[in-house]
Amino acid sequence: MGKGIEQPLVEQVFNSSNNLSDNIGVGLTLTKAILKQHGGKLTINGEPGKGTYVRIQIPFQ
Repeated sequence: MGKGIEQPLVEQVFNSSNNLSDNIGVGLTLTKAILKQHGGKLTINGEPGKGTYVRIQIPFQ
């Protein structure tokens, strides 16, 4: 299991300009944008020492 991410840093994972590599974070940013276009949602909750949880919600029609 990973170390977990502090909650104040969560939004930064969606901004690829905050990362050392241009490729890191692009996938999450793109995924979040696509989900939003379809009425869905991507949320990340992290707790240091316990891990990080990513939730993808897609509306059922």
